Amino acid sequence: MKNIDTSVRIHNNGEAKALFGRHDENLKLVENGFGVKTVYRDGDLMLSGHDDAVEKALHLCEELLITIRRGGIIKKHEVRY
Repeated sequence: MKNIDTSVRIHNNGEAKALFGRHDENLKLVENGFGVKTVYRDGDLMLSGHDDAVEKALHLCEELLITIRRGGIIKKHEVRY
């Protein structure tokens, strides 16, 4: 396994708040569930860690963003791995 970095674009603060959750609880679930590190900067959510874990975390974040962009609400159980 190798370590990689990738990112997903967050379009606005509303998306960031919805994705990250209250007190960033959703980000913490992603970090702990996949063993990745997250950093949010300038509209990009950076994910880093082992390649397979990062790919899975990226996929989850992208799917959650699709739900958010369609007006859906993210529930904690949807973030849990």
